Amino acid sequence: MKSHLIAATALATLLAGPAFAQTTIRAGSPVNGTITAETPRYDEGGPYVRFVYNGTAGTRVEVNAVSEAFDTVLTTGAQVGADCDDTCRYDDDGGEGTNSMLRTRVPEGGRLLIDVQAFDSEATGAFTLSVTTLADVRPTTRTVAVGSSYSGTLGGTSAMDDNEQPFDLFTVTGRPGTRVTLRTSSDDLDTTVAIGTFANGTFTEDEWDDDSNMNMGARLHSVIPQSGRLTAKVSAYGGDGSYTFSAEERRAQPPLSVAALAVGSTVNGKLDATDSFDEYSEAPFDYYRVSGTPGQRVVVNLGSEDMDTLLSWGELEGTTFHEFVSNDDGGEGTNSQLNIVLDADGKAVIKAAQFSEGEGGSYSIVATPRTSFVTDFEEPEYIEEEPAVDDALAVAPKAE
Repeated sequence: MKSHLIAATALATLLAGPAFAQTTIRAGSPVNGTITAETPRYDEGGPYVRFVYNGTAGTRVEVNAVSEAFDTVLTTGAQVGADCDDTCRYDDDGGEGTNSMLRTRVPEGGRLLIDVQAFDSEATGAFTLSVTTLADVRPTTRTVAVGSSYSGTLGGTSAMDDNEQPFDLFTVTGRPGTRVTLRTSSDDLDTTVAIGTFANGTFTEDEWDDDSNMNMGARLHSVIPQSGRLTAKVSAYGGDGSYTFSAEERRAQPPLSVAALAVGSTVNGKLDATDSFDEYSEAPFDYYRVSGTPGQRVVVNLGSEDMDTLLSWGELEGTTFHEFVSNDDGGEGTNSQLNIVLDADGKAVIKAAQFSEGEGGSYSIVATPRTSFVTDFEEPEYIEEEPAVDDALAVAPKAE
């Protein structure tokens, strides 16, 4: 459900084709058309029929191509085909099913060209094209306090940005210096969230995120400024639907701790909201210092039935972890495995983590001498093979 602004250079090869007559279409008056075996074709791609809409420059319009016979594709702009310029927009499935829909503005000069194309180069059949004028909606700003949320809708009746993506603006209020996480989620829309400033009808973006949250959602971390007000923008890629925006206070990192993991032993642990967490992904983790003989080759396995695991080997500098090597799925299923060589100064640590955000869960971590590969988390056929992680990558750098 995405409409895309396509550069002329990217479309030139795709949209090149012979010139032919254009059919005029008016807003509110759908036009029926047919693609046949004789319909002109792009140099690469399916056959197409061209239309022209004459209107007032800057007017917002919605263009729909509907067909029960084939998968439709829409291209609009001041120029299309081989002459496609920076006004060109393209959509494959912005409508229902395999139909196309995009929203755009009538370019300078008041003439908008519209190509209806079949996605399948061999497709034929009837289609209906319609153009509808849209109101130019001024954006309004809603206030959301830290610790609360807002549920709304985005679509054709929303304010539109320069890329014709619908958006809402928010003022997030809270104590200056409060660490916050801004989230969007939706079952209908692919949403984005940005922070910045809004002045004279224009939003200026400082930071932006598209897909760091689940459920087609986005997530940004920020801090409430001294004014106590943070400006955020929630937008969506085409389509119409509902979404939720929330502003949550971020929990503080707990005091740093490093547990002991002796070679030849197993430790059972649990990752939850009381553990340290990755500042970006918010995934919880524990640190372990592996005790053994300097230079000893060790296999470390991290297994869990509750979560997808991630093992890392690196060095701590204060509270900052410098990773040497990591592994996500070297063990069975979603379990992890690392082959390491213990460093002489004992500064390197193992980081046992959840691969992505979530509620964590119970796990077991095992350190085994490299001469014996058998652990609870290895498949026999995997044991017989050389471990995927090269020893040279897992050796902690020598202290200078």
